Amino acid sequence: PTEKWLGKVNELTRPPFTQCFNQVTPWNAGKWGSAAGTTRTAAMRWGNLDTAYTFAQTNDMKFNFHVLLWGNQQPTWMATLPPEEQLAEIKKWYAAVAERYPKIEWLQVVNEPTWDPPDGSVPKNAGANFASSGNYVQALGGAGETGYDWIRTAFRLARQYFPNTKLMLNDVAITGMTAATDEYLK
Repeated sequence: PTEKWLGKVNELTRPPFTQCFNQVTPWNAGKWGSAAGTTRTAAMRWGNLDTAYTFAQTNDMKFNFHVLLWGNQQPTWMATLPPEEQLAEIKKWYAAVAERYPKIEWLQVVNEPTWDPPDGSVPKNAGANFASSGNYVQALGGAGETGYDWIRTAFRLARQYFPNTKLMLNDVAITGMTAATDEYLK
């Protein structure tokens, strides 16, 4: 068939992938905690993300970057930094991704903000790394007047570093749960 589907990828070597899909989403490889060094000064670990990006470019596929900020799978060393240093690190992360991967079609800026915000305030979907990582909501402006100013700041920063990329928010269960839908509408 000539129609193709969007898809995320963990295994790029399976032969039918390029026949069935037209997009590469790197899944865990693009999460800050996967790519960041194990300490603040350690080298970035780009290997798996580079592989996914190169595969997309080589096969003329769109690249959907997952994800800049999330309350899980982020550098654990962020939690102990003061907010101004956290913001500097967030900007470094954005800049590094923008420089290394200039052909991002879609960019998931924030992942599951109502489920796993990076301050531990509402861990509805707390993963294994939730308690020990992040805590940088205040660095992005905290709740502010909207209750979600930190998300707005994350997107404003993303627009600066990715001026021509489609920016996205990725969340879970928004249309399948009335309470989640109501929270977004609010």
